[in-house]
Amino acid sequence: MPVLKASFALAHLSPRIELLPLERQSPSTVAVVAPMKLGIPPRRGEVPTPAEARARHGFAEPAEAHLDLRARQSARVPGDGRAPSEQGLIKSQDTLGPLA
Repeated sequence: MPVLKASFALAHLSPRIELLPLERQSPSTVAVVAPMKLGIPPRRGEVPTPAEARARHGFAEPAEAHLDLRARQSARVPGDGRAPSEQGLIKSQDTLGPLA
């Protein structure tokens, strides 16, 4: 544990070093986190709620998203007893980055 504590303490000395692990673990989030970590001011002063942002960008509410995929998975897994398909994971790579 002392090694980890020392590593985190050193990483917190430099915002750029803090971003390195994030680039490997979740590359698509770097564009969101980096400006804050590097002290870059926002372009606009507004902060929309999640509901406002979903409406603005045309996304469904989470409970209503991908109902067709959920129905197919439900029929496949509990219904037919087969393994779930990876279609949802493959589709999310555009947003979240590659799986491997």
